[in-house]
Amino acid sequence: MTSRIKSSIKLNRNFPKYTAVGSATSFSVSEVCFSSSRTKIWDKPDIDEKNNIIQSKAHLIAAIHENIEARQRTHYFSSYEIMMDELRDYRFYAEDMVHANKMAVNYIWEKFREVWISSEAYKTMQEVDDIQKGLIHKPFNKESVAHQKFLHNLKVKQKQLQVQFPRIQF
Repeated sequence: MTSRIKSSIKLNRNFPKYTAVGSATSFSVSEVCFSSSRTKIWDKPDIDEKNNIIQSKAHLIAAIHENIEARQRTHYFSSYEIMMDELRDYRFYAEDMVHANKMAVNYIWEKFREVWISSEAYKTMQEVDDIQKGLIHKPFNKESVAHQKFLHNLKVKQKQLQVQFPRIQF
């Protein structure tokens, strides 16, 4: 198994990087990626409750790894470990001091993207995102030449993607 250290988390580089965009039913081989919650799941419980919660999380992660070892095409993404080890500082938590904030979510997303999403698929995701943002854009002047040009360019981008991926609908 080829592995590489990424920050303090060991990420398995044998993961397939998807290059297709579409529904899961369009893939001929299914891959399953398990992950456990990246949220600290207590709000001032007593010490026994904390110990039970921590033990339950450990059992869950152990069960996931046991499942992965017994099956092919199953993997584990360590979002919980990233949150607890790399992002343990409270600046990565929301005001409730329990949930991850936007900075932490973006950091974990980047780790996930590096492992699971090919650069080709990510480029397509960015193109779709640009189109989606364009579709919800509220123009200052709907009749302006600049806005009409913007709409034309948006239609061109949509058609180009739909040629590549006929199932995409905007």
